[in-house]
Amino acid sequence: MARSLAHGCPQRLPQGPSGPPPAALGGYLARLAPSELMQRHEAQLPTSMRGADFLAAYTTHYDTITSIDPDKE
Repeated sequence: MARSLAHGCPQRLPQGPSGPPPAALGGYLARLAPSELMQRHEAQLPTSMRGADFLAAYTTHYDTITSIDPDKE
């Protein structure tokens, strides 16, 4: 979810349950050093977010192992 949020505007991301992950960051937010994450992406990352709000904006997080619970924050 953070990768999608850090990548930016949901309209720029492919929509739907499948498809390639965003090319930025090589597909992995973990490839950034914590300092770089904070410097480059802190403004796009909310302190918390409900799953339903994320799904309404992004529809997917491209992770085939985990799921987003709309009722969890």
